[in-house]
Amino acid sequence: MKNIHFLLLKSIGFDEKLFFCCVFVILLIEKFLEFNKPLYIVFIDYQKAFDNLLHSSIWEALISNEVPLEYIQVLKNIYDNNTSRVKLETTGPPIQIKRGVRQGDPISPTIFIAVLESIIGKLNWEKVGININGRYLSHLRFADDIVLLSESTTQLQLMINSLHEESRKAGLEINLDKTNIMTNHTKIPIYLRNRPLSYADTYIYLGKQISFNPRNNELEVERRVNITWRKFWNLKEILKSDMSINLKSRVMNTCLLPSLTYACQTWKFTSKLKNKIITSQRSMERSILKIKKIQKIRHTAIRQKTKVIDALSYSQKLKWRWAGHVARLNDNRWTKMTTSWLGPSGQRKRGRPNTRWTDDIIKIAGTHWMREAEDKEKWLSLEEAFTLR
Repeated sequence: MKNIHFLLLKSIGFDEKLFFCCVFVILLIEKFLEFNKPLYIVFIDYQKAFDNLLHSSIWEALISNEVPLEYIQVLKNIYDNNTSRVKLETTGPPIQIKRGVRQGDPISPTIFIAVLESIIGKLNWEKVGININGRYLSHLRFADDIVLLSESTTQLQLMINSLHEESRKAGLEINLDKTNIMTNHTKIPIYLRNRPLSYADTYIYLGKQISFNPRNNELEVERRVNITWRKFWNLKEILKSDMSINLKSRVMNTCLLPSLTYACQTWKFTSKLKNKIITSQRSMERSILKIKKIQKIRHTAIRQKTKVIDALSYSQKLKWRWAGHVARLNDNRWTKMTTSWLGPSGQRKRGRPNTRWTDDIIKIAGTHWMREAEDKEKWLSLEEAFTLR
């Protein structure tokens, strides 16, 4: 039975679901580009999503998700007879609140997820989207971040219209200014409320830059490096001070390393990308030690002083373990199906193909790497070879 605890787990999402969404979009773009097939991706954004939910739609969604009536009654008691007042020179009359969820309440994201699931469940999308080994995938969801997928604009137009109609019944409005479309094909206009939606060349999805540009892998790492440098200078009172090296190293490991390696599970570790990560981290280490590059002190000597975690090895290790985790899934999830999918039917371009997400994994574990990863101990033994430069 779907209860409140189940919905809470879905609202949290875990890192697995977040990285699945990111990796999934990257793999789709990679495979559709390789086989010269059109792909349209729509990134949906709701306008003030948490403020506009109708309370009636909340109770309906919780009932449809089979949440026990005792829980629903508790929530109704919280939301019934809620009022607000506007205070200027004097306090105004009470205004009854009939929509929106409570800001800052930890149960609010759970409620929103329940309503959104109810909306999607009412849509007839069984045979729309992308055909992956006989199954259709029409969308991705992570909290209020929705991605629609299709190979044609005609189908996509119908999907957007139906989503818009069902969302309005729950009080949600799609934000026309922030909803964007990406494609590797002809930019055919798609309308919502008689306004054409904007096409974008890049989009930041779940903190990661998405693009059909073949160089997006390097561009994303450059973006992560720039973000990390901004964080570095935000912490300059510590990192550029006379405090101990041990403290500075701890700050780098806890604050800068996660920023630099965010979503590294989606990266393709080319030589250019590896050099970018190495040089950026070494520059930060020289900076906290106040060493100039012209002094020509070897990086091994610098690393002995700082003792920071190596960003390249760390990011490669995360990708290797994520790939092994996906390969060992045995419940027919989209995660594994997409990773093993060969791609849409089509013809490749002439010349050398672009680097694939699995290329660096295949170099170590072979073409049947998913079979090799089923043996967890053997997979861990290959990790060291994968992280060697």
